[in-house]
Amino acid sequence: LAPRVNAVLIGDQVVSCITENVLEAIVECAQKHHLVTVADSRKRAGMFKGVDVVVPNDAEAGLAAGIQVKDEASLHEAGKFLLTTAKNALVTLGPHGITLFAADGTIQNVPIRPVRAVDVTGAGDTVAAAVAITLAAGGSLHDAAFLGNAAAGIAVTQEGVVTVSNDEVVHALTSEHGPAKLKTLDELKPIVDKLKQDGKRIVWTNGCFDILHVGHISYLLRARQQGDVLVVGLNSDRSVRENKGPDRPLVNEQNRAIVLSALECVDYVVIFDGKTPMPHLEALRPHVYA
Repeated sequence: LAPRVNAVLIGDQVVSCITENVLEAIVECAQKHHLVTVADSRKRAGMFKGVDVVVPNDAEAGLAAGIQVKDEASLHEAGKFLLTTAKNALVTLGPHGITLFAADGTIQNVPIRPVRAVDVTGAGDTVAAAVAITLAAGGSLHDAAFLGNAAAGIAVTQEGVVTVSNDEVVHALTSEHGPAKLKTLDELKPIVDKLKQDGKRIVWTNGCFDILHVGHISYLLRARQQGDVLVVGLNSDRSVRENKGPDRPLVNEQNRAIVLSALECVDYVVIFDGKTPMPHLEALRPHVYA
């Protein structure tokens, strides 16, 4: 497959399938075909001789170096040890981002944007995948760490193991003018389609939420219990006026979206402009309407 791909991601997580001979063959093949090599290992992060970049977490880096990573000094010691085999290392630090150890001696922490983590399962795999794609596309090691952080920040806000799309990463990096949970229908449809492929049960509900009160909170919490992902359709200002009269809404659609996005039980918010959300329901086809 080497002539048809751009990178090799070596995952050594459960059993030791990657022997020294296998690793040597992979590196030789990658060099011949000019492929990026990225490695991730639960217990053997120090074995990847000749690999372009190894991507362990801090505990895995410490295990490889035979030390316990508990502060910056021990982290740097573990990172430098990894460079005795791999060309570069990106050590993930959970909410503290990624520390980059480059072949030229550069050490740099790349922070992650704070998020409310729901489930960290698969976050390391998400980082490794993002790093491989970024480097294969010609990005720098810093770019790889930055985008790895962004992708992981999306993954950990959802329950279970999920895949993260390019569109989600782009939106997360360009959503300064609105809450990250707020999506257009065009943005939301591929996200929902992907979540369905991942086996997630999608719940939809909708309303004006003008003004949000305890009854709303109670029913949103119960709606979220009907599945894995709760999508809230929000009537636009024009839609509210059409349904409730010219004196409504009391709160504009952007502020109502921000308030809904602050609720932990709400995964996504989409604003619809019609009197009913039927076009959105037809496009998204959720499993449950609450």
